[in-house]
Amino acid sequence: MIRGSVWAARAGAAYVLAAGALATAGLLHVVRSEPGLPLWDEAAQGFAGLEAARALGDVRPLEFLAVLNRQVVWPFVHALLLLPGFALFGPGLETPALVSAVLFGLTAALVFVAGLALHPTRGPWIGALAAALLLASPQYRVFGTLGMLEMPGAFLLALAIALHVRCAGPDATRPWLVAAGASTAALFLLKYNYGLLWLGALVANEWFRLAHDRRAFWRARAAAWVRAGGLLRPLPLFLTTGLLALAAIVLTGGLEFTAFGRRVSIHSPGNPAYALLVILTVWIAIAVARDPAGWNARWGSLSERHRVLLATIGLPLLVWFLIPWPNRVRALVDFMANRRSGPSPWSLEGLLYYPRVFASDYSPSAAVGWLAFVLSLFPPKRTRPGAWLLYIALAIGFEGTVAHRYHHPRFLFTTALLVWLNAARAAVDLVAPLLARAPRLLRAPAVAAALAAAMIACHPPSESLVREGHRAWRTSETLLPVMDRVLDLAARERGHSILLGYSYALSPGLLSWRAREVRPGLSLGRLPKRAPWLPAESAESAIAARLDRLLSPGSLVLAALPTPRSPAYAPGYATEVWADSVTAERLAGDRRVVPETGGDDGGFRLLAFRVRTATPAAH
Repeated sequence: MIRGSVWAARAGAAYVLAAGALATAGLLHVVRSEPGLPLWDEAAQGFAGLEAARALGDVRPLEFLAVLNRQVVWPFVHALLLLPGFALFGPGLETPALVSAVLFGLTAALVFVAGLALHPTRGPWIGALAAALLLASPQYRVFGTLGMLEMPGAFLLALAIALHVRCAGPDATRPWLVAAGASTAALFLLKYNYGLLWLGALVANEWFRLAHDRRAFWRARAAAWVRAGGLLRPLPLFLTTGLLALAAIVLTGGLEFTAFGRRVSIHSPGNPAYALLVILTVWIAIAVARDPAGWNARWGSLSERHRVLLATIGLPLLVWFLIPWPNRVRALVDFMANRRSGPSPWSLEGLLYYPRVFASDYSPSAAVGWLAFVLSLFPPKRTRPGAWLLYIALAIGFEGTVAHRYHHPRFLFTTALLVWLNAARAAVDLVAPLLARAPRLLRAPAVAAALAAAMIACHPPSESLVREGHRAWRTSETLLPVMDRVLDLAARERGHSILLGYSYALSPGLLSWRAREVRPGLSLGRLPKRAPWLPAESAESAIAARLDRLLSPGSLVLAALPTPRSPAYAPGYATEVWADSVTAERLAGDRRVVPETGGDDGGFRLLAFRVRTATPAAH
């Protein structure tokens, strides 16, 4: 790095660190001063971290491992990231959000480091501009005040990018490769879709790193293998059949049949996919045991780069998915399927959805957002492996996000980081040659003017805008006495209990966290369970069947349902708890239950029904 570049790197680092520290301080203030309770996802994810911190603090290693093992929908890395936060900030509901505020500043610093590695002389300008765009992002500031997975995901992706760009050259050493692989595994085990998109980019990049003749060799070898009947060999044939069966389940919705007098229902490809993974792993293990020398030779023929990445990424993920309970393969499949919302991905509206979101939600102004998005589409030279990796990652990340049938502005979160890095690289690549050809006397004023324009364009959002965004992800604290009343009833109940009214606001994670705060001796296993889910406006037969399933003799059915005057009553709440509201109304006139308590607390109807042990017929 030449002298001017060293000066630029120091100046850029000072700017990013100072701006990041100021932004973090502001976000910490917002979190501490804003009232409200976390919603479903944030409460569940934060509570997992709290349970891990409690087990670690009490020196219960087996319980600590059990807590991590239970995190299958959202894996365990977030809980690990929260451990220092609970030690530093305490066990309060705001701790995960405080951790996100700290990660916001650290992510900006890592983005600068990643940009620094993209070019030996232009790197400081790339890193500083990308970090400035991140620091000015309203969406990033808002999620820097929330204890959800978005900010930790951006932090780990920025770390993975910085390490992998550092390892993009041919001189990458083993320690750097190990760190790069571990960061990718951590990203995957924070949130599956973040890891899948980045892993897809890494695999594609390794293919393009091969020389043209090597790629041609492998294509010819694969074609010859197929022509020789390779697909008809036992293992490939089994895999092909298994994958076709999984596709059939997805496309048809599954099937039901009777085997050995038992009714078998297969509607999720998750369990068959896990069985396929286990069989494949055992098959390969047997093959290795039969011919260890041959497999050692195959392993040794790989480059050190590929051996390290397979060991630090592939092996941890294989071990994670092979653990039989809970079934994380099924959790991954269900997570990827999720629900459908928004326009069709391949309609014009669907294709423009995320670019518009980026311009409106992720950028200091729509003009800056559209300019950054367009600049990010300019490809780098193939001779710059780190920049080419990020360009591939942007293409896969954006296309993967657009193609998914569930649309939401926050799903662009990690891809936005790739937009900023690619846009900054393209902008600096366009400006640098112009400055180099300009007269020497004009270069310094031109650089100063460019920096001033960038500072003006990348202005941070107002605190009021951040607070408004933060409040959209909070529910009212009037839920606290409601939860306390539910916990009182649960503490007295020795048998099975159900709660009607679980919702995005009153979630199982939030109730569990409140139990830890006010009733630490109450076993979480005694908290009321959720009723079977039923969509709004379901048929009468489905409502009656649901009611019948709830009425286990002697059990307790609780209801905590909001009234329209409740501060926690948000748009869509009535639809969300429609089935529970209808069920509570039916219970009030059902002879199979005895009302035990009722009332109104904080805009919530609190009801309790005891199911008779000798159940008369319903009317």
